[in-house]
Amino acid sequence: MKKKIILSSDLLQKTVNLFDKLIGTIEPSLRSLILYHERNLKIRGSDGCLVADLIVVPKDLKIGKKAYVIPIDYLRHFLREKGQAIEIIMGEDLQFVYENESLIIKERERNIPGPFTPLSQSIEIEKGLLRSILDFGSSHLSQGDIVGLLIKEKELFCIGISDSIISCARMPFLLSNHAYLKIPYESIRHLVKSLELLKKRKVLCFLKKDGLAFEIGALSLQICAERWKDKKIEDICDFMFNHNVFSRWVLESSKLKSSISRASKIQKIGYSDSDLILYPHKIVISVAQERCIFKTELDVLYSEKPKDIRIKLRVDKLYSLLSRINTQRIYMELTENGLLIKDKIRRAILIKNNFSLLPL
Repeated sequence: MKKKIILSSDLLQKTVNLFDKLIGTIEPSLRSLILYHERNLKIRGSDGCLVADLIVVPKDLKIGKKAYVIPIDYLRHFLREKGQAIEIIMGEDLQFVYENESLIIKERERNIPGPFTPLSQSIEIEKGLLRSILDFGSSHLSQGDIVGLLIKEKELFCIGISDSIISCARMPFLLSNHAYLKIPYESIRHLVKSLELLKKRKVLCFLKKDGLAFEIGALSLQICAERWKDKKIEDICDFMFNHNVFSRWVLESSKLKSSISRASKIQKIGYSDSDLILYPHKIVISVAQERCIFKTELDVLYSEKPKDIRIKLRVDKLYSLLSRINTQRIYMELTENGLLIKDKIRRAILIKNNFSLLPL
């Protein structure tokens, strides 16, 4: 027996956009959705680590033991320039119908998705704050990298390590658990982009043995993780926000980001070496390529015990992080482990010991 429902074109397009961000494009074979019934009519999508269930129809609309596989790109093209109402017919095939057009889905999933693992202890957190720390901690990483999440002393730390640059951001996280989770970079980025599309301001967060789970209205998310014990990661997080300072420079945030942005664009043109040079009253950013050298400099607002130092770094990675710091001032501090750049409270960037003192 066929079942029919009417959904708005706008709702379906928003659903496709959400799952498009969540699944990504790295693995084409995963770019499909599953429509199935498990207490409610739901759509499921996954990038292989991040899994989402969205309740499509909250009322009891049983379709039996059927699960339809919907290629997301076909549905996206079908929904373009459609009016208000799309009829969905569920029988042996799945049909999307609008006036004189239809999209018929013939593929069926043999294994109906099971329910998510039952969840217990949870906390409610600000969606915007969660998204911002995940975004900051992963913004300078690349495909194949790992993002670390440390839960310690009722705080959540997000750590990203790439080349000589380490990022760390933190937020309140009122679970008493202590855990360190390793999550693929790609899935963290998909989660960040998905959270950006959601209007809800609060998120229910659950800590699981094999990852994290979130509930946001009709959407349930679970992200895989590997539990890992590494004292070095805890030491890094402690150091980022509690350390000895040998020298300090204070700069105007907007001017620093503007200079780093211009240098970053030059660096992306071709192979180059880039340096950050700190003097008592100014800093210089230099990008040297085979055919030219680009330099930009800006004044320091004030400094404490400054030294003249030169630091080798990737300015494009640094800009990815600095562009996500929204304070008026940025602090650069010379420490025993390298140059620390931070907003004073929640975000810090460590450029590991890759510097040299300039001759007097």
